Amino acid sequence: MRKLNVIIFLLLSIPAIGRNYYVKNSGNDSNSGLSDTQAWKTLSKVSGFTFSAGDSILFNRGDVWRESLTVHNSGTSSSYITYGSYGHGDKPKIYGSIQAARWSNIAGNIWTSAITLPDPASGNGWGTIYFVETSGNVTWGHAKKTFQEGFGNLTSEYD
Repeated sequence: MRKLNVIIFLLLSIPAIGRNYYVKNSGNDSNSGLSDTQAWKTLSKVSGFTFSAGDSILFNRGDVWRESLTVHNSGTSSSYITYGSYGHGDKPKIYGSIQAARWSNIAGNIWTSAITLPDPASGNGWGTIYFVETSGNVTWGHAKKTFQEGFGNLTSEYD
């Protein structure tokens, strides 16, 4: 019985060995995420997954995500959940921006998006949006209140 207690104690003393999960723009959220060839695609998948102590989430270098990442758990004091990168190239970029979409023409070259955005004047750090142009290019812009203030504060393209 004493040997069994010692064995159980030793097994419980071993730090958790986690898994590596891979995320890349060309991945698929139906994959397991457990290798580069089985990588997930979206931050939404990562945000909705329950990780265990010792796990690592690795983002492909050179890739860009325009969505938010929510971290629900940090692991334990002896075995953290870590976030990092893999591959070659620039560090991965995560932009917590919102895509402006569903446009309606107001007048001339003034358009409004039906997307509900937080008030950029609220001080919550919101206000940066991105536009996916018909060519597929991404352009950054600024959300601005206009209807209450008139159109005078639309001072440059992508305002």
